[in-house]
Amino acid sequence: MENNEKKASASSKLAHCLVLSYPVQSHINPLLQFSKRLEHKGIKVTLVTTYFISKSLHRDPSSSNSIALETISDGYDEGGYAQAESDQAYVDRFWQIGVQTFTELVERMNDVDCIVIYHHVNKGLIKLPLTGDQVLLPGLPPLDPQDTPSFINTPASYPAFFDKIVTRQFSNIDKADWILCNNFYELEKEVTEWLGKHWLLRTIGPTLPSKYLDKQIEDDKEYGFNIFEPNIESGMKWLNDRANGSVVYVSVGRVATLKIEELEELAWGLKASDKYFLWAVRESEQSKLPENFSNETSQKGFVVNWCPQLGVLAHEAT
Repeated sequence: MENNEKKASASSKLAHCLVLSYPVQSHINPLLQFSKRLEHKGIKVTLVTTYFISKSLHRDPSSSNSIALETISDGYDEGGYAQAESDQAYVDRFWQIGVQTFTELVERMNDVDCIVIYHHVNKGLIKLPLTGDQVLLPGLPPLDPQDTPSFINTPASYPAFFDKIVTRQFSNIDKADWILCNNFYELEKEVTEWLGKHWLLRTIGPTLPSKYLDKQIEDDKEYGFNIFEPNIESGMKWLNDRANGSVVYVSVGRVATLKIEELEELAWGLKASDKYFLWAVRESEQSKLPENFSNETSQKGFVVNWCPQLGVLAHEAT
């Protein structure tokens, strides 16, 4: 009788998947959506991020998300990325302290069946075949250097990320059981099939709440986490006064740092356009905007520190 009970207990145990995200908004959100899908299939999921980011996360009060959250240290528990002396210092310490504390977490939990780690696969550094000065990938037109991310065409622009994150992440790629790509098959069939000849690759995108895709998960309509305090109320109020489909949404994310002349060129382009625009500019970057830009464009543009992309793209004027 005792043996049968042990067998029943073992068979009813949920598989436990540990999901590790690099501590930036654009990585946490897709992994959270993927985690909700796994949980919906009956898998126990724990999302892992850094201690500092966990303190900074703003949870949507209307979200039904129940994914467990665990933390590791990146070596900068008080200030995160902003506390680091440089990009290189942060990445070096993350790879040292982060790996150590993540290993300790896995050992402490003692019930982890699989681990999913988010990499920069979308940066395109997967043994790309080169012809002259062009990049050739089956299913895509020839790419000139300026068509690729700056991580690739100008490695010196983000040397720390290029070395530790973009390049070295593929050093043990052949040891992975599966390569999961945040894309969807119908978008790039030829590329997906070509990559599938080299690795066990599956596309898992688009990683959006179920409401906007198949509606399989009831009430799943929010991302759930925001690193920045989202400027939702003022942004949505401003959008309500604009016709549906009439606003350009602009954001370069959290990591990219534009030169002053690049940000100015983008600003003047938006000002000269005949479109309304909602522009998310990080607070640390707003000093690079042309003088009086916000005032001069107040009739057609709205500059905010952060506004969730999903909320903007799914918005309908009321």
